[in-house]
Amino acid sequence: MKWLAAINLTTDSDGVPKWLSWVRACQRDPVDDDFVALTVARTADYFTASQATREQTAERLRVALADWLEQAGTYGAFSQLQVLDARSIAVALSSEAQRADSVLVVGRAARREDRRLVRLGAVTRRVLRHLTTPTVVVPPDWTVEHAGRGPIVVAVDATAPSLAAWRFARQLATKVHREVVLAHALPGVEELGVVYLASTDPIALRRRQTEAARHTLLEFLSDHELSALPRHVHSGPTVQTIAKIAAELDAAMIVCGSRRLSVGERLLSASIGSELAAIAPVPVAIAPPDLAGTAV
Repeated sequence: MKWLAAINLTTDSDGVPKWLSWVRACQRDPVDDDFVALTVARTADYFTASQATREQTAERLRVALADWLEQAGTYGAFSQLQVLDARSIAVALSSEAQRADSVLVVGRAARREDRRLVRLGAVTRRVLRHLTTPTVVVPPDWTVEHAGRGPIVVAVDATAPSLAAWRFARQLATKVHREVVLAHALPGVEELGVVYLASTDPIALRRRQTEAARHTLLEFLSDHELSALPRHVHSGPTVQTIAKIAAELDAAMIVCGSRRLSVGERLLSASIGSELAAIAPVPVAIAPPDLAGTAV
């Protein structure tokens, strides 16, 4: 497996090399995975800058990247330092990760306990919107002390993206030697809308809805031979419920699938992966739906 660490040389990226150093340290020697640190120069005059200018900029950034990793104590974790120049950082990261068939690891703006409104940051948000490969979002203040002793928690529902999440989580589990646990959030009455509650007993309605959702999930898990996996099923809003389960289990990380919502769809339905990546105190991996039909 190849890992591509996106480093922007600011505190937003602080957790990225530390988390990848932990992943590498979890692996038994010899380490088969390839760890590459990448930074992108956003060239405003990309099409007019001379080749010499671009090469000089790239070399300065390569030195700066090496110094940055040295100061973080993570330089030795990477086999290669790479510099790209592009007009769009997000597009460059996504394209390079897809070209190299890599897992992309990016930082986010908000620290683990930060309550700021802007949590992901513009580049990370755009990368997740145009997901091309499995992508891990790491809080900027993540350190090895925050590596939970518990399992990898996989957010599942009865849809294909859950299979992509499971397959990627299974790969990760072999790397970091953790158990995989499934987590599912059952919908609550509040998600039906008040228009349905005027002539309906809300308690009976919730019971029927919960049982129907549970039955659908169990059928899905059985159909895909996942019934034997440990699972935690709680009622509540999806993002908050999955995050709560992960916290209770002292999870090492969370993995979920992507529905690749369009801009219009995002106005009507939130992206679970992006929301989890924004609020979770642990790294969150988002697997593209393409992995659902692949063997791992």
